[in-house]
Amino acid sequence: MKNFFIKKIKDNICFFYDDDINHLKNVLRVKLNDKITCIFDGKKYLCRINSLNPLNALIIQENNDFCEFKNHEIKLYQAVIKPKHMEWILAKCTELGVSEIVPVVFSRSQTNNLINQSRMQNIVLSSAKQAGRNTLPCVKNAKKYMELIDDFMELDYLLVPYENENEQLFGQIINQLDFHSHQKIGILVGPEGGFSLQEIDIIKKMPNVKLVSLTKTILRSETASFYTLSILVNYLLKEGL
Repeated sequence: MKNFFIKKIKDNICFFYDDDINHLKNVLRVKLNDKITCIFDGKKYLCRINSLNPLNALIIQENNDFCEFKNHEIKLYQAVIKPKHMEWILAKCTELGVSEIVPVVFSRSQTNNLINQSRMQNIVLSSAKQAGRNTLPCVKNAKKYMELIDDFMELDYLLVPYENENEQLFGQIINQLDFHSHQKIGILVGPEGGFSLQEIDIIKKMPNVKLVSLTKTILRSETASFYTLSILVNYLLKEGL
């Protein structure tokens, strides 16, 4: 059964986004009383088509079969990189269950690579539908690195892939970190040119920061994001968190 993120609920009636109205009418060719699944504000509902013009659906029952993390919030702070690579990150990290994505402008970032907010939201929406997610990740406007320091301090953990980190690989030490009681997890991934010394020195002093080594090679920014998130998600699922 198809999942649709909806714009609003009023009087037990679900109202759709314009793109989905076109898809439902002209591609799926829904009829009155057809059943679909609607998602709103992290909740999933079994619905039936109530009207074709205007198109809306009536909620039959709430469905509680959540497929995402109940106890953890994962925020990806991703350096602004080339648009096609950034779009890949938005899509794949949405599929993996990230809850928030914040584009970050570092001293070595190229600001002409910024993607507009509408484009980013559409990519995330499409990927969330494809993945059958119950929640839609929040995509923030791009922020400068120094504007995010207070945000970093509010996290339980901030994982920072760093090529000059000489400790064990993240995949080897993840079970040494306490994710059972730490529920707000951030991943900070630097730009294509890497962190500046000043940028890395600032976060090294934070007690909640964990610099991690991913492989014995230097990864591209988009690869580091996907790889770090994959290891984290795999661990949380394996531990039932």
